[in-house]
Amino acid sequence: MSTSTEPRSLRQWLMGRLMVESGDEAPDPRRPRRIWLASCLAFFLIFAGWAMSLPVNGAPDENEHIVRAYGVATGQLLGDPVTDPPDTRTYQRVPRSLLPEDVDCTWQNSLPASCQKPVDDTASVDVATTAGRYQPIYYLPVGLPMVAWPDTTGIILGRLVSSLMSAMLLASAVTTAYRMGSRLLVGAIVLVVTPTVAGLVGAINPNGLEIVAGVLAWTTLIALLRGPADARTRHLRLFALAGALLCTVRSIGPVWLGLIVLGALLLARPGVIAELWRRRDTRWTLGGLTLLGLAGLAWTMFLQIGTLRRREDVALDLTVTEAITEMIRDRMWFWYQHVVAIFSYGEFRLSYTLILAWYVLFAVLVLPALLTARWRHKFLIVAIFAISVISLMVLELQLLDIAGWTQLARYSMPFGVGAVLVAAVVGWYRRRLNPVGSAWIARALVVGAAPLHLWALAGVMTRFQTGVGASINPFRGEWMPQTGAIAPLVTQIVGLALLVGSIWWFTGAVWPHQNAASSSVLPAVTPDETRPAAGSTIGSGND
Repeated sequence: MSTSTEPRSLRQWLMGRLMVESGDEAPDPRRPRRIWLASCLAFFLIFAGWAMSLPVNGAPDENEHIVRAYGVATGQLLGDPVTDPPDTRTYQRVPRSLLPEDVDCTWQNSLPASCQKPVDDTASVDVATTAGRYQPIYYLPVGLPMVAWPDTTGIILGRLVSSLMSAMLLASAVTTAYRMGSRLLVGAIVLVVTPTVAGLVGAINPNGLEIVAGVLAWTTLIALLRGPADARTRHLRLFALAGALLCTVRSIGPVWLGLIVLGALLLARPGVIAELWRRRDTRWTLGGLTLLGLAGLAWTMFLQIGTLRRREDVALDLTVTEAITEMIRDRMWFWYQHVVAIFSYGEFRLSYTLILAWYVLFAVLVLPALLTARWRHKFLIVAIFAISVISLMVLELQLLDIAGWTQLARYSMPFGVGAVLVAAVVGWYRRRLNPVGSAWIARALVVGAAPLHLWALAGVMTRFQTGVGASINPFRGEWMPQTGAIAPLVTQIVGLALLVGSIWWFTGAVWPHQNAASSSVLPAVTPDETRPAAGSTIGSGND
């Protein structure tokens, strides 16, 4: 029998350093609520910094979505189509004051936002929008503030509503990871909210909420299929919410939801799928989401795709070989950067250093999983990445001769975020690290991401205040945010500090299903190396 006086290898010594017991004796039953509140407030403040700092149309297609949001909030679910000449756009009747004149000048000419001219006239006019046939679910809550304040104030308030909705979903994902007992999954959730995602969430654009719904869908399915059984009802309800949003926020969401479900099945512990299927609420949830997804696809087929027409000004006549060559040579590089930090309409990219640093943080989770996970888990991670890219390529080929190059990496991110989230719960980390070791890795990921978020916000503020190519200085410029330059930065700094502080706090405590004895200095086999017996339906999600 080994004793503490026996010689230890370097690996054993390092593992021992990662196995210091937590000071808590048992999980506090009030902690999940506190975690949700702290996470929700932190994410909201981070997104609010973006909401207050961007000019109108400072995020891609925001002017189109603003018009649609006002239209839905005033009962205009389906506007009249543009017929002279025939177009895919539809009219929504909105106040002149809702959008400034020259709303596209910032990205078309790479100018500071001072080129936009505010309009005081509140008389209603017909404005054509490419989003006029998009599903109305997202647009109603974000459009209501614009009805009361049909100007920049209403737009900023609508952005804050959008930010709050996404913050609530992310807080639910973090709390789900806590209930599952996976600290690394908490770090992964923070990590997939890249500056690109934060900028979308802080603007009027349904793609941001769609990505966040994808994060929650992946997280809840991971918890359902790999976590303990005692919280399955709660996880299933959250999955139903995430799935419903994916089916109704954007056109391709039902496809992403189906792929997320299929991919997550590869993570299931023995016996869990059969047990879940025996539950009536599981069958009702899947049945309801199937119907909602079919309805969403029908809406898209008849009201969006059915109205597509060739745009002669941007359509490209390329052979399939020429198009694929161009995508491999140029588009994929753009997509790689866009996941992290390409803003506005693609004309502004932050430093390669920031983008590389974020991918290094991704690699902290993904590389060990690819090297040490089971083959089916490795296959899943690679498949998520491959499908995310291939889907963009297929859609490009389908739309190239109609609308030119249209696909962006953010379109596949509701599904693509799964590669990082899955990597956090499989492989070496899960088998070798105890809770304290996982806590320190999660903390390092969050601490590493925080300054990159602030760097991105300061860079984008500078771009709109001074112009493309200016040295970062968000405190001066030809244009300034309506709230001033200090308020957005301070808001995000407070949010980032709260996020780091709250995750630092609760990752160091004893979590549900964590065995206090598992923190012994050097067990022969760590608790996570033990696997449930065949047919077992209760597994620990502990890191």
